Amino acid sequence: MTKNNFCTGDIVVLHPKTKHGKDRIAQHGSRWKVVTAVGSRPNSIRLESLENTFKLGDTKTKDSRWVDLPVDKDFEIIKQEVKNA
Repeated sequence: MTKNNFCTGDIVVLHPKTKHGKDRIAQHGSRWKVVTAVGSRPNSIRLESLENTFKLGDTKTKDSRWVDLPVDKDFEIIKQEVKNA
C-alpha cells in the first residue's frame, strides 16, 4: 500500500516482511493506531499498539514504533481504516 495520507487516529494493519516484523506482530498484533502522522521524522508515521502489550517492569503499556513511508524494511501496511470514515 503506497497511500501516504495518514491522519492521527487512523488504524493500519501491518504485514511482516522480516523476522523482526513477524516477532513484533506476534507480540503486539497486526492492527496499530497512527499517533503521529506528520512529525519530527519525514516520510514516516509513528504507530501505537491497540492493547497494552509491552511489559515495562510490573506493568504493561502500549508499544510504539516508527514505520517508514512509502517502504519500511520490516512492515508493509496492507490496510488503512480511516478515522471518522
